[in-house]
Amino acid sequence: MENDSETLFKKEEARLLRLIRQRMPKPFRTRYNYLFNKLQDETLSETEHAELLQFTYKLEERQLEYLQQLIELSKLNGVSLPEVMEKYHIRPRKNL
Repeated sequence: MENDSETLFKKEEARLLRLIRQRMPKPFRTRYNYLFNKLQDETLSETEHAELLQFTYKLEERQLEYLQQLIELSKLNGVSLPEVMEKYHIRPRKNL
């Protein structure tokens, strides 16, 4: 039978893993990629540029949250960040 600390550990572990694995919503990713491609093609309007900046700020905020959640999970397990990523099969993000 599990004790209270094991139960709390598992609940916190599950919460953090759910948050870590959460991606930006598909409409966000689609629009961001569209705007980013227009930026690369140098066809981005001023309005679109402002929109892309807002998307970029949101993306940076999410990336910060992601790193904070990974660090929390690492502390919860009492291991280094690379070790916790290996334990849970978490790969560095390359996309949204």
